[in-house]
Amino acid sequence: MASRFFTINLTKVPIYVWHGLITAKSLAFNILMLPAVLAGAVAGRWLVARIPQKLFEALVVLLTAVSTLLLFF
Repeated sequence: MASRFFTINLTKVPIYVWHGLITAKSLAFNILMLPAVLAGAVAGRWLVARIPQKLFEALVVLLTAVSTLLLFF
């Protein structure tokens, strides 16, 4: 299943490059941010394993609502 999503997303790369959404500058920034992304993934897995499901669901709803409001203002 994951390989299907990877393949579908990989087919989008030429379109993103064509429209200037992927550039050498953006790739350099992505590489620079890789340690932070990996640290966030590890921290997220650690945190989710330690908080109750109800609290997790409430946090997801709350943060989704906050991000929606931020999009409007």
